[in-house]
Amino acid sequence: MNKAELLALINEVDDNADIDEIILSNGFAKPITDVEGLNKLLESDKSLQGLFDKKVTTGIENFKKNGMQKIIEAEVLKRTGKNETPEQKEIRELKERLDKADKEKAKAEMISKYKDVLTEKKIPSNMIDFLLAQDDETTEANIELFENSMKQYIETGIKAKLGDSEYTPPTGGGNVGKVTWEQVIDNPSLYNTYLEQSKGE
Repeated sequence: MNKAELLALINEVDDNADIDEIILSNGFAKPITDVEGLNKLLESDKSLQGLFDKKVTTGIENFKKNGMQKIIEAEVLKRTGKNETPEQKEIRELKERLDKADKEKAKAEMISKYKDVLTEKKIPSNMIDFLLAQDDETTEANIELFENSMKQYIETGIKAKLGDSEYTPPTGGGNVGKVTWEQVIDNPSLYNTYLEQSKGE
């Protein structure tokens, strides 16, 4: 189409009429159908580039607010193989909370039970967290192991302090701690003690 044809077409249109459709329908403006054509147009007109960037940014923000979370959830469900409805999700979460509460209750009961056992065995009750296991058998085995290990540790410490002492306690029967006549002869100051002791017999 040439200038004369364009002018003739424009003259036929009312002064207040929209000419966009007329221009597009008569081939004066060609729609952009490929990315390369769009890039050339944006490079040639910087104001159009700014408008385009603003529209794209607005579209991305709207997508983030409205659609992205749904797509993420759908992809997670797809990858995990779970197609949970909101009700199923709520039921699953309630079950998880109930299981957690049951475990906490069972642990509290075991702590209560085994604190008494530790007290009987004279093991400090603050050791319960180290000795407590998932079941009774393991917990009892832990307590026994701890008790035996501590006994062995204490005995080793006592032997280290005392060494290999040859001390043997006296076996004099009922005379242990009493003053004998031989002691009085060796030490006359024990005579009064000897007399007091003899009166009590």
